[in-house]
Amino acid sequence: MERVPIILFDTEGERVFWQGMRRQIAEMVRYHRAPAWIEDHIVITDDPAVVTDVYRKQLHLF
Repeated sequence: MERVPIILFDTEGERVFWQGMRRQIAEMVRYHRAPAWIEDHIVITDDPAVVTDVYRKQLHLF
């Protein structure tokens, strides 16, 4: 798996839609079914500007 941002865009605006996914990934890391770094690459947001900023910082774009 590449170390790139994993964007979970929340169209509901309350940032709760993806919380179950975040818990599931944490469990996968805990049981060594996913790499630990993946938790640092998950971004849950409802703001398009955050998406752009994350890509710029993590991928060194622009």
